[in-house]
Amino acid sequence: MSAGLPMGQRGRVVALGVTAFMAMVLWLGVLQPLLAWHDDLTQAALNRGAVLQRMAGLLETLPDLRRQAEAAGEAPAAAALLAGATDALAGAALQTRVRELAAQFEASLTSTETLPAEAAGGFRRIAVRFSTTVAWPVLVRLLDGLGEASPRMLVDDVQLRAGTTVVGSSGMAPLNVTLTVFAFRSAAP
Repeated sequence: MSAGLPMGQRGRVVALGVTAFMAMVLWLGVLQPLLAWHDDLTQAALNRGAVLQRMAGLLETLPDLRRQAEAAGEAPAAAALLAGATDALAGAALQTRVRELAAQFEASLTSTETLPAEAAGGFRRIAVRFSTTVAWPVLVRLLDGLGEASPRMLVDDVQLRAGTTVVGSSGMAPLNVTLTVFAFRSAAP
């Protein structure tokens, strides 16, 4: 059996090479995946510990938050909600309020559409989509006015398109603006 194996210096080099190859196979095939698996388990345990610590901290604040909620009461301020016993009446009130604000900021509405109401917890979400053509400064003032209006209104789905300029006119080109304004009314009759 030993007749086919190299002897002397050459045999030692071959034995060293085979040993190095087996060590590399053992490292890449067994030890490295085992160490990576151990590192993954350690990291998962650390992450779970951090999440547990965070949840415990949040749990400690829960009694204070409950006391604050009870002190504030469950009903929002009347000025925060749209008036109207039905969605249609609340939609009409919202549309009227949007028209008033647009007129206040010298923005003429080119179209107005009341969107279907949606349930949102104990409230109804009433929305109006409207279009107007205004200069940029007027749009900024209108959006600011909508954000500070009473009842509280929120702006969504703003679409801006560059308008056409009239030859010989000075100033900024108007913007064709379409946006949705929504507010809430109480779902209770």
